[in-house]
Amino acid sequence: MDEDYEYIREELITKLKELNLKEADIDTIPAYGFKCDKSCDKSSTLDNLLLPKGIKHVSDGAFFEQHIRNFIITGNFPTLGNNVFREEPYNNYMPQISEDNPCLKKTYDGSIYSLDGSVLYYYIYGDGNAIEYSDEKLKTIAPCALEGKKVLGLLIPETVDSIGDRAFAYVTKTWYTRSSYYEDQSVNCRALVPPRLGKDVFLNSELTTCTMYVPEESLELYKAADGWKDLHLEGKVFVTAGIDNTTDNCFHISDAGTTYQNNIRKRNKRYSYLRC
Repeated sequence: MDEDYEYIREELITKLKELNLKEADIDTIPAYGFKCDKSCDKSSTLDNLLLPKGIKHVSDGAFFEQHIRNFIITGNFPTLGNNVFREEPYNNYMPQISEDNPCLKKTYDGSIYSLDGSVLYYYIYGDGNAIEYSDEKLKTIAPCALEGKKVLGLLIPETVDSIGDRAFAYVTKTWYTRSSYYEDQSVNCRALVPPRLGKDVFLNSELTTCTMYVPEESLELYKAADGWKDLHLEGKVFVTAGIDNTTDNCFHISDAGTTYQNNIRKRNKRYSYLRC
């Protein structure tokens, strides 16, 4: 097995533009399986690596220091080990999904969700731009979803009920933004019931040095909940704008007793934002 991966990374990757493993009978990529060592020709780049559609796990450092531009997921999103991908701001070395993927979808910024929008699998560093998702569907932030990311602010929506292992591990807090309109750089969780936490969710994360704002009426629940009670918690009243379901192609938005009208065409779905 080790010899197979050695042959792929030292021979095939340096000579091909695409390596298609979609139909390969592989369920696990071993630790550092594609890691480029000192003997690799780093001037050669594989444009696309199509991962096996039956892949279940990608082990520690599997693609670290590699020279593969796009890792294309063709089936379910696999579980991830530690430091799987080489990560630098604005590079292209991030997981993608195939156009015919039957299980996953990608948002405009490249973040990866389950097809029904209930699971956030992978968040792409976006300089504070909001991730748009259906606020009635997002339930789970998957293991390692934001591991090692730089975030400006964080808003965990009220619908989230579980957060996987190492989801926010090694997250760093960025205190500046080039997007002057980005108004909120605080760290918030709107869920009335504290979401269940996996292992090491906040491992070495700078989020642990920030105040985590939670619903004021749930503050005592968070203070008693495993994983949450170790954070710097503070209660907050979250104001949610209500959108009146009218038929005049206008939004009628009520907030704190005041109603505003905006003459733009209505959309069929309501959206919230996860700001990272």
